[in-house]
Amino acid sequence: MLIDWILEHSRRQPRAVAFVHNGIERTYADFARWIASDRRQYQEAGVGPGGVAAICIHRLGDAWAAAIAMRSLGVTTVAVDGEEDLATLGLPGIGCLVTLAGEPHPEVEALAARNGWRVIRIAGFPEAGTGGTSAQALAPIEGHPLAGHVLLTSGTTGNPKKVLWDPVAEQAAIPALADTYGIDAASVVYLGAFPIWTAGGHRWPAFAWHRGGTVIFEQSREMHAPFASRRPTHAFVTPATLALLLNAPEDAFPRQDGIRLMVTAGAMPRALAALARDRLTRQVYTLFASTEASVVTMTLAQEPEDLHWHRVLPSRVVQVVDESDRPVPSGEEGLVRVLPPAGITGYLGDDEASRAFFREGYFYPGDIGRLREDGRLGLTGRATEVVNLLGAKVATGPIERALQDRLGVAGVCLLCVQEEGSDEELHVAIESRRPVERAALEAAARDELRAFPRAHFHVFEELPRNAMGKVRRVALGRLLADRLRPPRG
Repeated sequence: MLIDWILEHSRRQPRAVAFVHNGIERTYADFARWIASDRRQYQEAGVGPGGVAAICIHRLGDAWAAAIAMRSLGVTTVAVDGEEDLATLGLPGIGCLVTLAGEPHPEVEALAARNGWRVIRIAGFPEAGTGGTSAQALAPIEGHPLAGHVLLTSGTTGNPKKVLWDPVAEQAAIPALADTYGIDAASVVYLGAFPIWTAGGHRWPAFAWHRGGTVIFEQSREMHAPFASRRPTHAFVTPATLALLLNAPEDAFPRQDGIRLMVTAGAMPRALAALARDRLTRQVYTLFASTEASVVTMTLAQEPEDLHWHRVLPSRVVQVVDESDRPVPSGEEGLVRVLPPAGITGYLGDDEASRAFFREGYFYPGDIGRLREDGRLGLTGRATEVVNLLGAKVATGPIERALQDRLGVAGVCLLCVQEEGSDEELHVAIESRRPVERAALEAAARDELRAFPRAHFHVFEELPRNAMGKVRRVALGRLLADRLRPPRG
């Protein structure tokens, strides 16, 4: 289990660096002592086995110590960013809310009080020499096993779904995934600001800590700084995060071909991949992964087709099926389904969604794709992300990717909007920090949006995204509605 791995490293290599947060190093001895200190505070507050604890802590080192300590007491954890996330969580059994003394969250704490949940404000990193790190100090409660952590899906089209990552799944999956990524005791893994409610933000640190490696958390504005000062061996980013990293000054960090750059949570534009190879590393990988299925494909992006045809990991089973769940021939388009990791069979507290996305032992991520004869997987769209314009349903993914590549912008999102007194029309939100020429938009509309009678383009400096870099379509819809609303007076 994760706590066992950290405690073992704190004994064998106490001075090895477990993680670096905004430039400050914490050793494995520090980390174990920190977890023990948080656990002692929980016990003094009367926390016992069972139930769920919500963790609302933004500083990643503190959030991790708080969650691991709580799980060691037999309490399941879930991480939230704020009041809205907690209010829409819909998770029964929450008994307490954990916050950090130096991070006031009055709205979240008020919500907890209204629900009758205990609020525990922990002190954070303990002073040197306080707290024990022995097996006794961190031992599980006798007769009650270690508890799990609830991962949340992206929630881009509404409330997030919940997946329980329990100790059994952790014990089975983490070593194999660490091997897949080539992580060992010498690895330095850049994670940036991925929060622990995300699958990547929770699993990737575990890969490094299982092997005794180092994790880099960077929540400052200088998100590129560790690439100059720490020389990471691995970096996990979204396309949006990668674009921000590569927007740093030319001399901000040296090129380092030893870095394995893993890009996940969305399609990577050709221009961005080329810039990453030119400025950062030749080892640019695309990942197809999800909270429910974990990593499914890992593809070294050397040729243009590598951005669209993915290499399925040997350990994973992927099929493309028709609407009757029957596998289709090679090259034929259909629904993608994946055998999920052991123990992942559905969503917590959502039987309807579980029946829709978990069938016949497979997980259906909502992607449309095809398998080539050589086994490579091509994704052509999203069955669950369509625009419905006057009754015509069109998958948005292929169009958004085509527009993004053509215009050379950071992101594109298609939405259908019906203003009062007018017909429903297509609106195209573009993420770009530079102006986009009208002629380029008109040409793109003619070539890529022929299926729509009319399209309206809107340029935003930033589209609303979640921590995994995915566009939050509900939030974008609100922004667009505000922009379209006529001025008062």
